[in-house]
Amino acid sequence: MTARKGILRVGRDVLIIALITAALGEVSLRIYNSVDPLPIFYSGNPDRFRGKPFAPIWNFHLNSRGFHDVAFNARKTPGIIRTLGIGDRFAFGVVPYEYNYLTLVEQYLKQSGHNVELINMGIPSIGPKEYLSLLINEGFVLEPDRVLLSFSISSDFGEESRRRKLLDYSYVASLITYVVERWRKFEGPISVGTYDDDAPTFTDDAYLRLELKRSTIFVRNSRPFAGRFAEAMSYISEIKRLCDSRDISLTIVLIPDGDAGQ
Repeated sequence: MTARKGILRVGRDVLIIALITAALGEVSLRIYNSVDPLPIFYSGNPDRFRGKPFAPIWNFHLNSRGFHDVAFNARKTPGIIRTLGIGDRFAFGVVPYEYNYLTLVEQYLKQSGHNVELINMGIPSIGPKEYLSLLINEGFVLEPDRVLLSFSISSDFGEESRRRKLLDYSYVASLITYVVERWRKFEGPISVGTYDDDAPTFTDDAYLRLELKRSTIFVRNSRPFAGRFAEAMSYISEIKRLCDSRDISLTIVLIPDGDAGQ
């Protein structure tokens, strides 16, 4: 009986220490995140996914607004045709700046004799609702002649993962989940060293699990997907309406899920 009480006492002490440690960790992470916000912690603000101004990515640095593009003037140069590239990670690009498809589109148009400027405003992990917000809050003031919206069929129909999970309420749990998922899925950093287009971003098993999860968009007569589709289209329709009211052309590019994040 005495031995049993000793075991229970030790277990109680360990539990108390664990709870105190978790509480201190929670407070510390919340204080740190209030000073230097990190995307691994839940927030309703899409700017948590925006790159930090001048942050390095491969052989390039983000501009002062945290976009994966060169610096640009807010006031449009007379005679130039300005296009805003809006989208998620596919527009932002994990490839070096010179290989980003928006960069290549701009170069092609210039080489074809067009006086154009294509501003990449892509932000990873955002969707149609945030595209609309970004356009209203930062896009229209740049006086664009066209909006080039990259719509990802793999994520812009409102993935289930966009919904807030129970673990998201805890910063400690979010950090642990991030570390575990990174260890399981990623084979190495994507923006350090020399770029290799053939290097994998995910392990084979992680890639197949991700694609299996996303394949639910092909299920016929899916009521959950029908709702997510309608919601996404409502934001796209509003973007179209606002562009039309300002005489701004809108081009929508459908991005396939060919490589799950590249």
